Amino acid sequence: MESPAAPHPPPRPSHARAVAVIDIGSNSIRLVIFDRLENALVPLFNERVFCALGRGLAAGALLDPEAMEEATRTVTRFARLAESLGVGDTELIATAAVRDARNGPRLVKDIEAACGARIRVLDGTEEARYSALGVVAGMPGATGIMGDLGGGSLELVEIHRGRIGRQATLPLGTMRMSDAYAEDPGGVGRRLRDALAGVEWLGERRRANFYPVGGSWRALARLHIERADHPLHIVHDYALPAAEIAKFAASIGRLRPSALGSVKGFSRRRARHLPYAAMLLAELVEASGPRTVRFCSTGIREGVVHSRLPEAEQAADVLLSAAEALGRREARFPEFAEVLFDWLAPLADKKRWGRLARAACHLADISWREHPEYRAEQGLLRVVRHNYLAAGHGERAFLGLAVFGRYGGDLATSAAAKRLGPLLGEDGRQRAEILGRAMRLAYRLSAGSAELLARTRLKYRTDRGKLVLRIDGAENPPVGGAVEQDLAALAKALGATSHSILFG
Repeated sequence: MESPAAPHPPPRPSHARAVAVIDIGSNSIRLVIFDRLENALVPLFNERVFCALGRGLAAGALLDPEAMEEATRTVTRFARLAESLGVGDTELIATAAVRDARNGPRLVKDIEAACGARIRVLDGTEEARYSALGVVAGMPGATGIMGDLGGGSLELVEIHRGRIGRQATLPLGTMRMSDAYAEDPGGVGRRLRDALAGVEWLGERRRANFYPVGGSWRALARLHIERADHPLHIVHDYALPAAEIAKFAASIGRLRPSALGSVKGFSRRRARHLPYAAMLLAELVEASGPRTVRFCSTGIREGVVHSRLPEAEQAADVLLSAAEALGRREARFPEFAEVLFDWLAPLADKKRWGRLARAACHLADISWREHPEYRAEQGLLRVVRHNYLAAGHGERAFLGLAVFGRYGGDLATSAAAKRLGPLLGEDGRQRAEILGRAMRLAYRLSAGSAELLARTRLKYRTDRGKLVLRIDGAENPPVGGAVEQDLAALAKALGATSHSILFG
């Protein structure tokens, strides 16, 4: 009897265009694999392991031996994981803990020998620059000051319309300072104020925004979102008046870590560092004087990838790139989006909301596979929860409500739609409804055909309150009740006093 043939190994997946970054930080080590090198970064895989390399570093300037062993195992596993997925480009970086420790070079040597890859140990200037570029990647046109709080250090960088300015690196990371803060908050508070006073440019002028980056500050944002019952549980571009978040942060800074350990969604590791991180944020707001604090979920890893893009692509609109990419993957007629945007021109105030209208046109057909009864709701939820890198909460709400209206959703009866209304205000909500109704009418008229849509035109006279749909062509096609119903719905959203259809 013949022995069974050895099973063939499964084919190795190929992600040759993917880019991976392994970030060896003071508190954690993280692997992120991005789909490809482009400005709208899409993470394929994201895993973090807490190794606490910086534990005790302030006292002895040495990395903990057990943490070094765990770090070596973790990085080796991450490197092999990326290799097994066929990732063609993996970069390893290390930051403050490895940079500052006397035995940091030993750890680098051990890891490189174990995984066969080179590690780039960033100096303070590089770390600050990449962190700031990460903010720019996620918030194009960012203006203000970025603060990236890691386990070993705090990076502060000026940003003006997406361009990097002055920067500073301070040894104020959570691994260095949290224990001391728990024992003597007043003493650490004085030390923080003295350190921040040494950054001369920090308080030179009042700036528009402060951008907190880092896991501890993201945890603080999640806590505020939970307590405020905010409609979107998304940290990126969660924006608050500076005075409000400073007051909240100061109140958290007075708590013991044990009081935070039982909070839903908090790990004990984060809870341990949160009071110190909160107090530091309050001190930074006081020292730099921003009007608004905008939390950012992108940072050093995204900055490393963003820095490798051509300058023209770095400057491209990330929200539009992401919307176009999603439309290409999931819409039936992705090429129809730009035709639709041009058709909407009589209704779109391009200066105020043209960018969002264009993005909405690319998203207008992503729910066609859903059951008709759920297309509107599913489209709304998918859009507002999608992992755009460059969409504020108000922008998400606008796009979601526009897609909701495109599928005939009723704003008056949808609990999800009502929850999003306050993120836009009445004017934004009305504009999203107008856009949604207009997109629905366009698809009704054309079924996604650019040729058919080109035979129709909208005209709206705001001074007369008159909406006209003109349909060209010698054959003068009949118009069913559904078209008339959608036109009436658009007229109502516009506040038009009359609407009509003209042929020829």
